[in-house]
Amino acid sequence: MATAEQFQSNIDKLTDRIEHIEARIERWGDKPQTERRIAKIARQQGRIERAQAKIAANERDIAFLAAAAEERAASNLPVDTFEITFKQPDAERNFYRFEVAVYDSPFDDGFAGGEPLVMRFKAEGRQKANGGISSWTSTNTLANGPYWEGLNNQTLTLGSNRYEGLLDYPTVTAYIAKDDSEWVGGQLNDVLAVQAVDMTALIN
Repeated sequence: MATAEQFQSNIDKLTDRIEHIEARIERWGDKPQTERRIAKIARQQGRIERAQAKIAANERDIAFLAAAAEERAASNLPVDTFEITFKQPDAERNFYRFEVAVYDSPFDDGFAGGEPLVMRFKAEGRQKANGGISSWTSTNTLANGPYWEGLNNQTLTLGSNRYEGLLDYPTVTAYIAKDDSEWVGGQLNDVLAVQAVDMTALIN
């Protein structure tokens, strides 16, 4: 499971980026304000706004993890869990994939086995050839069906060879949420799990 430290590390990097951009804008502000320089400053201010939005998203993830940890600590009974891993092609499956190991606790009514789920991943931080930073976000429904191992465990798979591109991103965060059909183009409403996926473990 992701740790708050991973998300805090993202916040620290974004904060450093904002400070560097602000210093650049300040240097440009001391020079004659040509039309070109004004446009460059506006683009940099846009980068600051995007970085601030990402900081807010990481802060929400930290708060979610803290609330989940508090719930687990307060309960003497098992709770629902969703462990997300990223897999390379192997002898069994010839595509890159996310696997979600679901444990449906009989003592936790937050998720009931068989409820439709979606998974959203957010990949950030890939350096582009022109020096910019790219990101990639995708949300997909998770297949649900007769995949149970015993009464409480199942493993759901979401795969595509396009996912190989995720290895180029240093930061990938995955979200599991109930599929309420309202997420298209918007926020996930009923998030069940947040996890930072360690892509570096798969890079040779």
